[in-house]
Amino acid sequence: MIVIGLALIAVSIAGLIFSSRVEGFLRPGLESRLGHIMGTDVEIAALRIVPARRGIELRDVTVLNPPSFKLGPALECEKIVVRPVFQSLLSSAPALEEILLDGMTIHLRYELGEGTNLGHLARQAAGHADQPATGWSMIRRPLRVNTVRCSGADMKIRSNVTPGIPLSLRIEAFELKNVGEGKPVSAARLTSIILKSIMMEAVTLKGLFRPLVDLIRDEAQ
Repeated sequence: MIVIGLALIAVSIAGLIFSSRVEGFLRPGLESRLGHIMGTDVEIAALRIVPARRGIELRDVTVLNPPSFKLGPALECEKIVVRPVFQSLLSSAPALEEILLDGMTIHLRYELGEGTNLGHLARQAAGHADQPATGWSMIRRPLRVNTVRCSGADMKIRSNVTPGIPLSLRIEAFELKNVGEGKPVSAARLTSIILKSIMMEAVTLKGLFRPLVDLIRDEAQ
């Protein structure tokens, strides 16, 4: 029994060491890749593998504004959970059962002559969508995505046209099914789809000025 106990402890320690090494390798790579896709800095406070949820959890994710906008966050998300189909991880197009966005705050900013920060990020991501992937990393390979779920988001709207009049609204929970219509999508295209979906949810909110609604809808097309 003592031998079995020591063996279980050894396996647990080895698992923790392996997990920490994987997490330490994945986080900077993911920050760099997403930052390249959106043309701005992306910060991930922590990344950990969560066996109980059969997934990878990102904590306190921040996407900064594009360089042409005022310095500050465009998106903040307390938690992103990615649930891959583990049997597919070594395939040419890994499958993701679900991506969950939880505790999101959107800092929508409109600047005269630039449009919105989200529109800029979405266009930047779309521009990378069809570029050929290089390397074998999961974040560079195309992905098959079943579901993207957002538990809701607080949206704060500011503009350099009316800097003293911030507006706060609430986006209710929404879900995207069968992303890419069953076909693999690049990480860049997936990013663009999620950003544009957030924008389309925003245009349904009451309280937005009509010109801003029209602008967001045009940028999300």
